[in-house]
Amino acid sequence: MESDLLLGQYCTQLHLSAVAANYRHFAEDAARANQPYDRFLLALLEREIQQRALNQEKRRLRSAGFPVLYTLDTFDFTAIPLHRLPDTQRIICYEHHPLHDRHLSL
Repeated sequence: MESDLLLGQYCTQLHLSAVAANYRHFAEDAARANQPYDRFLLALLEREIQQRALNQEKRRLRSAGFPVLYTLDTFDFTAIPLHRLPDTQRIICYEHHPLHDRHLSL
């Protein structure tokens, strides 16, 4: 039990969050499969690298500031007023925003 606490503390100090989250599971799997220690360590470090790459990709996408993609399935029709035009009989949705306006006609 003390080794688990120390291992968790060391992983925190070394910023190895994926190792801290997965070492117990990987150790149990390695023991069941009679894997050597280097295979266990390799699998654990591969998980850490994968997690870091995923976190880095998320961080880069967030910092890129790409515009949000709007689609009809995510459009909230109840949040804006609907106006019927008598001559065209189409529904026009209009939302005013300080930077841009959105229009939708059906």
